[in-house]
Amino acid sequence: MTGIAQARKHAANAKCVDPNKLFKLLVGGTTFSHCLNLTKAGDELFASPQLVTWEKYVKEFATVNPDDKTTLISTMTSHYGDKGVYKILESAKKVPSTETLATALQAEQLNPQFSTWITISDEFYTKNPGKKVSTMWVLNAHYSDDALARMILAAEKVPSTKGVARRVEDEMFKNWMGTQLPTTPDEAFKLLKLDKAENVLETTTTKPSSKLLLQQKNLRAPRRSENLQAEQFKGWLADKESPDAIFELLKLDKAGKDLLANSRLNTWVTYLGDYNKQPFAKKTTMIGTFTKHFGDEALAQMLTTARSVPRTKKMAGFLYGLKRPNRGIALPTC
Repeated sequence: MTGIAQARKHAANAKCVDPNKLFKLLVGGTTFSHCLNLTKAGDELFASPQLVTWEKYVKEFATVNPDDKTTLISTMTSHYGDKGVYKILESAKKVPSTETLATALQAEQLNPQFSTWITISDEFYTKNPGKKVSTMWVLNAHYSDDALARMILAAEKVPSTKGVARRVEDEMFKNWMGTQLPTTPDEAFKLLKLDKAENVLETTTTKPSSKLLLQQKNLRAPRRSENLQAEQFKGWLADKESPDAIFELLKLDKAGKDLLANSRLNTWVTYLGDYNKQPFAKKTTMIGTFTKHFGDEALAQMLTTARSVPRTKKMAGFLYGLKRPNRGIALPTC
């Protein structure tokens, strides 16, 4: 009899079979151990097809036992511990076929036990204000900011964990700022040391805690990403940074043939337009900057290639029209 058939057979009598006991039965050296050796799976747990068997059983058990709170994450935790489960989930998130399940389970780590802990903590500290220790102080003893950011981002996507995720999120920001949340985009930028980053856009799209800060709902302010960019532009303009300097700062001079497809080019184009409006500006053109860094011949080849690619065809056509001697056309401000 297959593992799934066995699970269904047990599910038929689910009122007298507890999933936790079944899990132990399945991995404890009984006839099930040959097809459901989950305890020994460890880091390879999500690669085991038998996990599906057990998960199906739990779902069927829950159908006839709606009051039972057994979940996959609770059973995994009882066998591998919180740190063990975290390690397994982090590995599973790197595999496309298991990423969705692992992300959902990681979010579940915050609920319901964590919600209960927060409630108890609040009641305790209300009665004992002098002994108060912040939630983040406790969490940071076990998880890094980036690890917490990953869990919060995952938990916010699940209705049952969204509330507690928001609570932890607010605590996280308060912890970062000391006593209050960032009040301006500039404060947020400096908070995450983005003003020191060699590549601002790359940092904010790869660092989990930066993603958490920059996403629309986290600071509860509209158009936050645009505001952060505007704040950075404000600093560059105050320092009278030339478009050429920013071109190099964003490493666009290293983009080569992929320049027109580079997402950072839009940032530079916007800055160039803002720069050209300033009274101190030395009027700069897009085509002039490109020619300076890549040369006429290389730029011509770049534009010819880009005109055959749907994504860059329009921009390449515009630049191709500008690439004529002595046109002296400055970049449009949009």
